[in-house]
Amino acid sequence: MKKTLMIVDDSAVVRDRLRRMLHPIENLSVIGEVADGTEAQRQLLAIRPNIVILDLLMPGRNGLDILRQTRETLDDTIIAILTNVTDPHILRECERAGADYVFDKSSGIDQLLTMLKQL
Repeated sequence: MKKTLMIVDDSAVVRDRLRRMLHPIENLSVIGEVADGTEAQRQLLAIRPNIVILDLLMPGRNGLDILRQTRETLDDTIIAILTNVTDPHILRECERAGADYVFDKSSGIDQLLTMLKQL
């Protein structure tokens, strides 16, 4: 059974790169892309993906707020943070708020892809 995935990142370059990298994964279907935090929350509730790749810094609502609300409403959704934020306090807060995974954009893309292939 295919898992559904939504990409939430304000960078069109990142969204495009992720989409292209995820396309070959057979058990995965990218069903949405959102560039704005406020729109992301609406789309997450409407689409209800199995997996979300979520950036922290976006226009509208920030990723940490989206993470908290998504965890409350979609508790079965796997949430992977993919960010350039390096502040350890913020990254620990992501884990406390319910992120299943936290990856660094500059060095963690391969780890993210490995995790998704294993699901």
